[in-house]
This record gives sequence, C-alpha cells and structure tokens, in this order.
Amino acid sequence: GFATIDHEGGDREEGSVVFGASSSTSSLIGGVSWNDRDIIFARAFPWTPAGASTFSNNWREVSSTGGETGGFFSTQSACGSNFSGRPELLAQGFSQVANSGPTGIQCAFDFTLVSADEASTSNKGLFLRAEHEINNDWQIWANATANRSWSFGRYAPVPDGSNFGGGGPISATSPNNPTNPASAVYDPALGAPRPIHWRHRFAALGNRDNEVETFMDDLMVGMTGWVGNAEVDFGVRKTKNKTYDVGRNYTLGSQAGIFIEDGTYDLSDPFGAPAAVLNAMKVTISRISNYDQDELFASVAFDMFELDSGPVQWFFGAEYREERFNDQYDSLSEAGVVGGSSGNSAGGTRDVTSLYFETLLPFGDNFEVGLAARSDDYSDYGSDFSPKVSARWQASDELVVRASWGEGFRAPGLDLITMLTSFSADTVSDPVTCLNFGLPADCDEQVTAFRIANPSLGSEKSDQYSLGFAWAPTDWFNGTLDYYNIAIDDRINFFSSPELLARELAGDPIPAGLGVVRDPATGAINFINTGFGNEGDLETSGIDINARFSFDLGDGRLSTNVQYAHVLDWSVDGGRDQVEDPGAPEYRATISNTYELGDFSFGWNTMIIGEQCDDIVAQACVGHVPTWTQNDVQVNYFTPWDGRITVGAQNVTNKQPPIGLGDIGSRDYDFDLYPGYGRIMYARYVQTF
Repeated sequence: GFATIDHEGGDREEGSVVFGASSSTSSLIGGVSWNDRDIIFARAFPWTPAGASTFSNNWREVSSTGGETGGFFSTQSACGSNFSGRPELLAQGFSQVANSGPTGIQCAFDFTLVSADEASTSNKGLFLRAEHEINNDWQIWANATANRSWSFGRYAPVPDGSNFGGGGPISATSPNNPTNPASAVYDPALGAPRPIHWRHRFAALGNRDNEVETFMDDLMVGMTGWVGNAEVDFGVRKTKNKTYDVGRNYTLGSQAGIFIEDGTYDLSDPFGAPAAVLNAMKVTISRISNYDQDELFASVAFDMFELDSGPVQWFFGAEYREERFNDQYDSLSEAGVVGGSSGNSAGGTRDVTSLYFETLLPFGDNFEVGLAARSDDYSDYGSDFSPKVSARWQASDELVVRASWGEGFRAPGLDLITMLTSFSADTVSDPVTCLNFGLPADCDEQVTAFRIANPSLGSEKSDQYSLGFAWAPTDWFNGTLDYYNIAIDDRINFFSSPELLARELAGDPIPAGLGVVRDPATGAINFINTGFGNEGDLETSGIDINARFSFDLGDGRLSTNVQYAHVLDWSVDGGRDQVEDPGAPEYRATISNTYELGDFSFGWNTMIIGEQCDDIVAQACVGHVPTWTQNDVQVNYFTPWDGRITVGAQNVTNKQPPIGLGDIGSRDYDFDLYPGYGRIMYARYVQTF
C-alpha cells in the first residue's frame, strides 16, 4: 500500500507477505513486512512560524561565575549591514531584530527553514514460528524475529557558544570581540574593551544530518509437554538490540573557539571562511548503543484439588534475566567539545529474578475468583511484589459482572540511571524571553537546556481496582461499561523544557534539581535543567464504554462500534484536579461504521477529542481549546480472485490541529494528541492464496 499527506513530504509505502507450511507433526509460519516514510520539514506546515534563535550572531556579558548574564546583543557590522550583499546569509535564516540591549539590535536565526519535524524512516521485519511434535506428550518450538530500521533526520546548522563547547569567553583583544576598537564588529556603545561571550550559528558548515540504523533480533526456543498430570513449559530467550547513530556537520567547539579568538574564523562573515578552516572545525559524531538480554524461563500448570464446581488449576513460573546496556558516544562528544550535540555515554548491567503464580477458583457454576502474584528481584535497586485478585459473576445469560484489584510496578531503565549530563538547545515558547530578545511574545525560541541524570531514580508502584459490566441483551447489540481507579506512587516522568515551563506558569510542583533558571534582572531564561524524576503520588479514575451494534440495512449490513473514554479525575500529591489541563482532555471517543454490500464494504470512522484549557495560570484555567473531530473514510472491493482493493482517506476534511493552543510543545500544536498531517490519501491491495 501507499499513502500521501496533504503537506509536502511524508509519502508512505508499506507491504507484507505471510507464508507457511505444515505436515502431520511439524509446522512453519513466517512473514516479512516493510514500510517507508519520507521526511517532513517544519516549513511544510503552513502554521509554522519563523524560528527565532539567539544562536545566530550575538554576544552576551560574562557573569561573575564565568557564565552569561544580561541580554543578547549584536552589532550592525555583525548582523545586518554585511547581509545586504550576502544573499546566502539571508537565505540561511539570519536576520536582524531590535531589542533593548546596549546596541539596540540582536541577530536571530530561523531554524525552521531547514529543520525536519519528522525524519524519513524505513523498516523491514521478518518473523518465523516453527513447531515439531516429538511424540504425543512433547513438542519443541521456536520463535525468531529480525527487524531492521533506518532513519534520516535533519537539524538546523550547529548552534554553539563560548560557554558551551567554545572554550570560554573571548579576550578583549580578539578580532571577534565587539568591545575591541580594532575589531571589524566594534560598537562604541559597548564601552571599555573586556572579555565577552559569543553565541553563533555555524551555517557555513551545513545542516546537521543524522542517520540512525537499528538492528533488533529475538530468538526464543522452548519445549512444552506433560510430566504425569502436569503441563510443563520451559526454554531460553536471547534478545539483541544494536543502534548506530552517525551525525555529520557538527563542530569541534574547542577548535572553533581558537579560530574565533584569533580571528581565523570571522563571526560576521561565516561564508567567507576558507574550506580548510571550515573542515578543521567540522566533525562527524557517532553513538553506538547495545541493549542485550539473556533469559531462562519455566512454568508448570496442574490441578491441585477440586471444588464442588470443578478442579482448581494452579500455574507456577520462574524467570531469570540478565540485562546489559551500553550507550557509547564518540570521544569528542564525551569530552564536551562538540557543538550542537546532546547526550553522553552510559552503561550498566543488572539481573532480574522473578517468581509468579496464578489460580482460578470456581465457586459455583456462575462465579469464579482469580488469584495471582509476582515477585521481581533486581540486582541494582531492590525488589517488588505485585498481587492481584479478580472475580467474575455470570448474573444472567445477558449480564456479566467483573471486578479486580491489584498492585504493580515499573522499574527505571538502565539508561535513566546511568546517563551523564548532556547539553541541548531546546525550542520553547516563553513570552518573557521573546520580548526580552526584542521578538514577538509568541515566538519560538531556542534556549540552553541540560538533561541531568538521576542515579537515585526508583521504581514507581501502582494500586488499581476496577468494576465492570458486560451486557448482551439482543443479537444486534452488546456492550461493556468499566470503572477504573489507579493510584501511582513515585511516578517516573520525564520533565521536558516545555513541561517545566508549563508547571512554572501553573504553579505546580517541580522536582528538586530540575526547573527553569531565569535572569534575575530581566526574567528571561538563562537555562533549563531537564530530566527524569519520581514525581510523587498520582491518582486518577475514569469510565470506559464500548457499545457494538449490528443489523441489516437495505440489501447490506451495518456495523457500528462506539468507544468512549472519560477521565473523572487526575491529580498529583493530592493537588488540584488536572482534567482538562492542556493536553489532558476529559474525554475521547471513536465511532466506527462499516456497511457491507455485496462485494463492497464502506467505512466511516469519527475520532473526537474533548475540549481543554489553553493555559493554567496560578492553578486557574485560562483560555479554551475546542472539541476536535476527525473523519476517515474507506472503500473496499473484494475481488473474485480472493483479493481486496482498498482506497481511503484519513482526515478527509483536511482538518488542521488547534494551532498555538493547549500543550503546544515545540511544534506549535500538541503533536502528542492531534495529528498534524492534514488529509492522508491511501491505497492498499491484499491477496490471499
């Protein structure tokens, strides 16, 4: 099959083949699949505003601690006057804007002209399942999967500065210091010569291009059979994951700092630098990641005793797993001298031992109780125990009542525990910072961010219970209604730059060590510390409804499925109810309709996302994100030769996401909640043999 989106780029292709063979004692089934998607650039979307980054051609005062302080500024010769005769600079996104700094101007860079919102991807997969009956009691089996994926992403040219990879402030005598009277970028309004920080966009080095290739292999071999009246299952599993990440056109920040200090590289004329100078500053970075698991498992099921209504079957199992993780960056990135890259090496090992059991107790013909428990012991941080109790009552032929209670946990990954602090230039929308830079209040600005590791990160634990009903009163209708209540202690959450800004604005709690650090004089963002943390106690409850209708209509048959999810409450540490916060609608619904008529079927699906607040200020709702609806249509033709031809459109009305409203993150809309591709036209062919 293939598909195209309404905007430039993003074309998709996909396909799969399933095959198999069998004999009286053996069987083999396998399949291959592939899918590809083209790159989508930020500029392809009509709502993308110009990006305004201070990583352009600016300077900033040196603070008492050696960092940056005060507002950004540029000079006429460094940003503006030289550009009129240099169309390549304007085409690359450099521009001059007014501000309230000592020179009255600063230089901006529009990174959206070249950056990609979605990378191009290619995925190929293979699976095999083989079974062989050794005798009437024993069977040997094997599952194998292999997946290969590749992606290409493009980022704007390297943003870097002297207090990141550039080796500290430049001296008062540097040809690139605007306080130096002998400098071509000198501005007398800056006062006496002094050391100063630079912040630059290395556009002459080209865009940052990253290629990522991932190999994932999984092999599981086991045996299933009978020992007396007990069914036994045991085996081994080996999983290997390896990722190669290569990035081109990054800067060797330490060398760039030397060239900028001595004037070999002219900040005001980046495209005028000789190729040898540019190549001496340019590096190719790499990252090789491995995550491997070796596992042994065994289980046994048998009837332990009988109740009046039937036998009680018990199921016991055990697992032992070794995990090995290594995330290795190149040596220059590890040394912190590469500009425009983020991340640092990490690695570790752990082993996990698990024991579990499950049983079903039939009390009468219409009532049964299930008991289960699992214990997991981790070598690096501790152990967890997870019990569960469930019940099912067949109240009548049409009505089933079910309930459950259980505890669970989620262990922190090795990557979260062992990663080192890394730098990133994050895109955010912060009115105070934008206005301080002399830009519109709704600009998209790149700010300095650091991702901080948390070696003390613990597992999150949950306690949940549910009550539900399944009702089938007629042959044309059946449905379910379920209530759930979940409490999570020490929830693991990644606190990104946009989320930390939203929490700061809302007045919500922020974990220690993380948060937004602002200039005390202007209120503009100096930097943001991001990372993972155990957030506290989260409590939520809700209702899920599923209703299915099917009946004859004319010469065909209409089937309708309605799914409705309603969040009743959501709070952290007993605080305010966050339902209808930005990105957290109160309800979501999907209505799926299929009409079958002869050799044709027609589909019409509607997806509904409820309204939310646009912002939370001082814990109060401000603004409004309206209810959002998407309609998809599809037509299928079932051919006489066992084929199926499908054509359709997702978002057939080309509805756009709410722009600039809600939890917009870094893409001007909430891309975790709404699709931004517009109308997607697709066609597919399936052949059965």
